[in-house]
Amino acid sequence: MGDIDLLGTVPNGQLGILLPRRMLPVVASRAVLGGQDLGEPVRARENPAIGALRLPARPVFALGTGYFAAVQ
Repeated sequence: MGDIDLLGTVPNGQLGILLPRRMLPVVASRAVLGGQDLGEPVRARENPAIGALRLPARPVFALGTGYFAAVQ
C-alpha cells in the first residue's frame, strides 16, 4: 500500500484520524462520468494525500471510522 499515515492535519487545519477496521484491495472496478469511462483502478506512483494524511497508493475499500477535530 505504500507509506501511509492515517493521522495528521488536513488542509483546513483540522486534525484528522482514520481508523480502518478492514482494508480490502480493489481488484476490479468501473467508473463512468458524463458517459466517459474513467478506466481501471491503478496503483499511484506516490501516495495521495489530504494535507498530512497520506493515503494508500493502491485502491482499497476501507471499513471503519474517521474523526476530524478543530485545532485551536
